[in-house]
Amino acid sequence: MQDPSNPYTSPGLDTPADRETKTIVGDFQQYEIHEKMLIWLGGMNIALGLVLVLLTFFLFKVALRLYAHATSWEFAVVPFLLAIFCALLNVLFIVLGWGLSQLDCRVRRPSIALAVLGLVVFPFGTVVSAVALALLLNSKTRIVLSPHYNELVWKAGFVSKPTGLGLTLFAMLVVLLVAACQGYYFWRVVV
Repeated sequence: MQDPSNPYTSPGLDTPADRETKTIVGDFQQYEIHEKMLIWLGGMNIALGLVLVLLTFFLFKVALRLYAHATSWEFAVVPFLLAIFCALLNVLFIVLGWGLSQLDCRVRRPSIALAVLGLVVFPFGTVVSAVALALLLNSKTRIVLSPHYNELVWKAGFVSKPTGLGLTLFAMLVVLLVAACQGYYFWRVVV
């Protein structure tokens, strides 16, 4: 670009403004992998929320069967309360997953709390939650999920696009297919 303060410079030379923009873009490129990983984590949260929908339906079905066949309604209370708890977790996983996939700064702390709760679910939940905590507590992730990060990205003209979204959607589809097969098995065989 041509330096506006000096009309005699050639258009191919770097101006101080060009060098500053390249520096800012270079700084943002070092955070790109963290952006993609957060988008992936958001997609996995959405997928887990959708898997919990199947568990919620299963628990409601168990509660209804226990209520219909039992002599007392007290047998159906525990599965019914678990189904309500799973329904709340569905909403939480999906909302936080969407926020992470959009790199929203407001979802970092609730996502950390959800990952800490997920450490209890042994073994799969422990591994996934440990990876999520390692990612969410990383210093570069703190910067990516800060309120000023997106402002600076837009001012620099460097728009980070969620290129990992296709991979995330594919992973969500695989998780949903596995969960659907397991849900069908439990729905038909176990119950």
